[in-house]
Amino acid sequence: MSRQLMTTQNAQAPQTQESQQQLAQQERQLRMPPVDISECENEFVIEADMPGTKEENIDVQFHQGELTIRGKVDVPEQSSDHYRFRQFEPTDFYRAFRIGESVDATNISARYADGVLTVHLPKAETLKPRKIEVARK
Repeated sequence: MSRQLMTTQNAQAPQTQESQQQLAQQERQLRMPPVDISECENEFVIEADMPGTKEENIDVQFHQGELTIRGKVDVPEQSSDHYRFRQFEPTDFYRAFRIGESVDATNISARYADGVLTVHLPKAETLKPRKIEVARK
């Protein structure tokens, strides 16, 4: 996507020791999945790394020119008496992209495999390159 076409909105806590402690005390962590964004002739492709997320816990929406990706990783409840150290926590993923009217919203598709969500955003006809024939006199 062109630089002007897409901006990301990221929810991120300030990087202070106090905010990290508050974040650790919350029941669920909010994380931004890392993404790769590529542009082909007919579409844009977003690949989001969301390991541990089940397909049924992923929500992709496009509304008023904004694509949002949400996901949830649940950790089975087990007695904490047996753990000496545990870092697996319930986690929510969230990422939003301001795309505008540059895509064909009716044909957006998404697929989740091997921990990676791939979203295909077909370009709107107005963005696709068009060859213009030059007429002879």
